[in-house]
Amino acid sequence: MATFGENLRKCRKEAGLTQQQLGDRLSCSKELISQYERGKLHPKIETVKRFADALSVEMDALEHIRLGGISNGRYKNKHDKQRGNRGVAGICHQPWTSEEDG
Repeated sequence: MATFGENLRKCRKEAGLTQQQLGDRLSCSKELISQYERGKLHPKIETVKRFADALSVEMDALEHIRLGGISNGRYKNKHDKQRGNRGVAGICHQPWTSEEDG
């Protein structure tokens, strides 16, 4: 499964944007975009949304997110804690599946 950074780079290139142009849309530097693309930074859920909006894509195109999950890194319930599932913006940056996927 591709990482957030790999997906970000792919979506940016498909949009025909340079790192500088995407940075301009988000009011940040191209160096910051580069750090996300190289996996040096891991985004909070709010940041994933900003990137998705700037690229006119769904958030899931950048990161596999269980929308019912908590984005602050805390466990949603004791079952998630036992499985090690945390929110996207937390310490454990894992892809999510929907509740239906099991």
